[in-house]
Amino acid sequence: MTRLVCAAVLLVVSTTVATAQAPTGTIAGTVLDQQNAVLPGATITVKNTATGLTRTAASSAEGAFQVPSLPAGSYEVRVELSGFQSTLTPAQVVTGQTTSLRVSLQIGARTEAITVAGATPLIQLQSNAVQGVVGRAQIDTLPLNGRSFLNLAALQPGVSENELWAELHRGNIARGGEWIETRLLSSGPRTNPWFQECSSRVIEAGDLVAFDTDLIGPYGFCADLSRTFLCGNGRPTNEQRDLYRTAAEQIAENTELMQRGTTFRDLVERSKNPPPDCFPARYGVLYHGVGLADEYPTLPHAADWTADTPDGVLQPGMVLCVESYIGRLGGHEGVKIEEQILITETGNEKLSRYPLDARLLSD
Repeated sequence: MTRLVCAAVLLVVSTTVATAQAPTGTIAGTVLDQQNAVLPGATITVKNTATGLTRTAASSAEGAFQVPSLPAGSYEVRVELSGFQSTLTPAQVVTGQTTSLRVSLQIGARTEAITVAGATPLIQLQSNAVQGVVGRAQIDTLPLNGRSFLNLAALQPGVSENELWAELHRGNIARGGEWIETRLLSSGPRTNPWFQECSSRVIEAGDLVAFDTDLIGPYGFCADLSRTFLCGNGRPTNEQRDLYRTAAEQIAENTELMQRGTTFRDLVERSKNPPPDCFPARYGVLYHGVGLADEYPTLPHAADWTADTPDGVLQPGMVLCVESYIGRLGGHEGVKIEEQILITETGNEKLSRYPLDARLLSD
């Protein structure tokens, strides 16, 4: 029963920070002539300048058009109508929002295209979505299988740490969860050192964004896991990859050591530590128990073990979190990863199922 409940709680966390297969927005607008009369029947062609994705629509009797479900990014909007010069307008699609255009056509040959250079389309909120954050209906209906954190819909350049953290809190409460113990989410230079709570800082493309859930979810059970993402569509720096791979390797090696019958002291003595230049900024513990809250046992690094540290034995049915924080002393950024592990009769089972960021693991 404990195993099933813990798995259910972790699924809630996964749903809360759910990712979209393609974070989308909408381009909509009105086609007018030079006298501001509406023009029905115009052909609207929307093209993603990065991928070449093309969608078409036609203006209605009221001159209105709408092209929904467009992946976030930069687009060119071409409007054509017989007897008028075509126009080409740049537009930016933002997740969860509608980019509104007002297109004015001039009389002339259709092949004479007018490029509206440097136009700044008006972005209007025509849904309950907050800028850069996926709305309630979108999150609640997103499928979970086969997706990765790389498509995290709420994590967009320009969103604040507080806005991003609010998505986790909202999702937990909406699904019957109870409360969140901390506000541990930070971005960019605020990820080093660890333990800085979320703020009004605006997250930028290329930032590392790290968080620790620390939430009491449905059924009153604790779901405690950590992830670090790369914001935006760019490539990580060599330093970001090195930090991330080091954390992932520490988690993987220490998870393998979590076997029934292993004493706490032996587990700690055999565990992989952060490298010397990261050890001064290490996380406070290597492992800790989790159940109705963070609880017994609390297992520090071997260098921090004292005479007062209680020893014991890993037993089937125990659930522990394995921790890693990798950040160089005085460095720019850091990486936090944490997995929730069930000790079984034959080894262990990872209850936290979200994958790591493949870009940060790449060579």
